Amino acid sequence: MKLGIGEGILGSVLLLGGLLLGRGAAEAGAAAPPPALGALGAYSTPLELAYSPDGGTLAVTDPAGGCVRLIELGSGMSRAVALAGTPTGLCWAGAARLWVGEYGAGAVAEVDARGGAVVRPGPVGG
Repeated sequence: MKLGIGEGILGSVLLLGGLLLGRGAAEAGAAAPPPALGALGAYSTPLELAYSPDGGTLAVTDPAGGCVRLIELGSGMSRAVALAGTPTGLCWAGAARLWVGEYGAGAVAEVDARGGAVVRPGPVGG
């Protein structure tokens, strides 16, 4: 999948990094700015990245923002999914489901990546 500035994770990291520094997609290295990517400048602390198995969505944890951001790579659209705890750890379960650890909440949330919402919070431990 072409990302405009490179292939795979490196291309996504370079594009995301440029956008987080307040540059538009064209300044970050992409040929043309995709819609809504300017909103990524609101990130506090992007930390972990995980591609969906089909390569269409990039999930990024934002611990300081208390959310996981879902970026649809084809359209450039993004949305934040608020969590009860600090997001730490990502694991895709197919192209539409994402499991996110919630530090401080003692839970692992199941997120509907297409709908952009927590489907069910899952407490862990005993």
